[in-house]
Amino acid sequence: MKDNKARLIEISVDDKTERPLPTPPWLNISSLSWLPDGSGLVLTGRDLETKLFQVWLVSYPDGKPRRITNDLSSYAGASLTSDGKSLVSVQSARVTSLWIAPNGNADQATKISFETGKDEGLSGLSLTPDARIVHTKRNAGTSDLWIVGSDGANPVQLTMNAGKNYAPKVTSDGRYIVFISDRAGKNDIWRIDLDGRNSIQLTRFSAILGMPSLSADSKFVFFETRQDKTSTIWKVSIDGGEPIQLTQSSSSRPLPSPKGDTFICDDG
Repeated sequence: MKDNKARLIEISVDDKTERPLPTPPWLNISSLSWLPDGSGLVLTGRDLETKLFQVWLVSYPDGKPRRITNDLSSYAGASLTSDGKSLVSVQSARVTSLWIAPNGNADQATKISFETGKDEGLSGLSLTPDARIVHTKRNAGTSDLWIVGSDGANPVQLTMNAGKNYAPKVTSDGRYIVFISDRAGKNDIWRIDLDGRNSIQLTRFSAILGMPSLSADSKFVFFETRQDKTSTIWKVSIDGGEPIQLTQSSSSRPLPSPKGDTFICDDG
């Protein structure tokens, strides 16, 4: 199976032989520039750990990477001056915030979060029965779940020191939060109490994709997983146990009906 990683390859101009540089793989590499003395390369790339586009210096020929930038911005392109003492790149910063729209009226929406660069809610948010907001917040390459009042007051962190956590869904009775986490080494579905306690792993698959959804009575979690290169829909009890496969052909994005007797999904 193709791993879709980017790697640096050295190719001889004379005999066309190839030699991979002994540097870790990247998710993407968007630009390359040689240092004037040939001792290294400056690149902008997404590393596997943070998944952010940063500016890196890769020494040559040993391929050891070292960060030039280390922040939550993204950088596109890198060009060096002729003496190699200065470089230019394009910096972009994504800003997301939480907003409340009373009675669904977007014209009256009010911003309730102000932490620039934290990507609040970008990786999922969900309302509790008492109108509090469970949402994601990013910090230094990690993603955690928080809960906050509908007026932005009393924010409380629910997950910490437990990998990346995202795609939260609050059960209809307000008891649990179901979400995706890689705390056990790969993306799986977990459940915690609304106060962040009592974490329980609900699935053990090689890959959980998209965002989970809950049945109307919140007794089952519907989700998408990939096995043998095919994405299919499954469900698992909110209390854990053996997951049940619901589709055999390629399918994604499950959404149970309000009555709970059917669900819709993307086909193919």
